[in-house]
Amino acid sequence: MPITLASKQVDAELDDELRFHVEQHIEAQVSRGVAPGEARRRAAIAIGGLDQQKDACRDTRGVALIDHAVA
Repeated sequence: MPITLASKQVDAELDDELRFHVEQHIEAQVSRGVAPGEARRRAAIAIGGLDQQKDACRDTRGVALIDHAVA
């Protein structure tokens, strides 16, 4: 399937959303007294890795598109 401008925009929005959640997690940890480096490490563990989350979202989006096309 070719990558369209719309899919690039959706991917960019997904990147922004995931980064927002990571930064929120880091800020929460730092506000509790955790060092920034450790807070970033904990965020990566809690989120489960950005690439893995992106893949999971893309997989879900792909299944939703197939479900919509079949319905």
